Amino acid sequence: MFKKPFHVNQTHKVSGADRKKIRRSVEKALNLDPSSDLLEALLPAKAGDLELAKLPAPSRLVIYLLDGLPILLDTSGKGDYIPTVMGLWACPGLLPVVMLKHWQVSHYICGGECHSTSAEAIVKSLKDADLPLNSSALWTQHLTPSRPPGVLLDVKKSSHKKMSKFLQAYTKSGLISTREDKHSAVFEAVGASPEGYYSAAAAAEVAFEYAKQAQLDVMAPDNRTLVLDALLCNALFKGTIKKGELYPTHIAKADLREAFLKRMQPQTCISRGGARSLRRGQPPAVQVSGERRQGNKFVTRVVGVEAFLIDPAALAAECQRKFACSTSVNDLPGKNNAGQEVILQGNVIEKLPDYLMATYGIPKKYFLVKK
Repeated sequence: MFKKPFHVNQTHKVSGADRKKIRRSVEKALNLDPSSDLLEALLPAKAGDLELAKLPAPSRLVIYLLDGLPILLDTSGKGDYIPTVMGLWACPGLLPVVMLKHWQVSHYICGGECHSTSAEAIVKSLKDADLPLNSSALWTQHLTPSRPPGVLLDVKKSSHKKMSKFLQAYTKSGLISTREDKHSAVFEAVGASPEGYYSAAAAAEVAFEYAKQAQLDVMAPDNRTLVLDALLCNALFKGTIKKGELYPTHIAKADLREAFLKRMQPQTCISRGGARSLRRGQPPAVQVSGERRQGNKFVTRVVGVEAFLIDPAALAAECQRKFACSTSVNDLPGKNNAGQEVILQGNVIEKLPDYLMATYGIPKKYFLVKK
């Protein structure tokens, strides 16, 4: 699944003085009662960071974000304020009250809630690094957490009824693009969930179990080969065969594991104590480097331990005791870089990776050492 590109020309924080002016303009534009709490619920006087984002010309649209969430739109850039869906969630009192006199009417009125929640979540929550992702991850990690408090999302009660229909509707609208997981049918055929997470061995076992149940070795020319039926052939090769080429009819048993795993999306699961992290692809390498400062002073830096569920501050304290040296923790430079680096006084470039491998179980292949 891929998010449609969305570009913002410039973004900057709104000062306290400008924030007061915007609040007065919003109060006037939305005709709010000064004695009510609606303005404070929509745009607090002090709480939260308020940012302003502008779209590239010729658009004059201005977006106001509170703690990263879009709450207001200025359609002309001249004070024509409209609250967003998220703004209305924070301040539902801005909406008119509609009295429903029949219970069956509410079923259809509330049916649109899933649609509005989905649109906001897809645009705001998804990052390029998250893509592509399967439909279950979209629902559990992005749509469900973005719902307003007290609201239960159930695709079966929406107009789409099914997740596949829901995705088709958004694909048709141009908001997302989708592609079919060719291996899903193999999992379903053996009673396994196509949306679950599997080790490489467990995933390969699904393919071999399908071959066993479908008796793909009965008509094979030898005991080292499997006959490919339409379902397994599509799972392994659909989309990879060029126009004019023929689909294979057989596959060596020794090649089935690798061919099946190539069609799946690699994930990395890291567990430490009661914490658990699941991320697409491989985790970033732990970078260990050295720097010579004034005179003969030398420091060792380590970056990237957060990906392995290691607290930089706790690591600094442990290294201070282990290597009998001074340590410190600094934020990494860059506005969008949320990581931290641990700095050790002295040259422990050779010893530090071994210590991290032995203490935290980080495999050697995930270290990048720069001497």
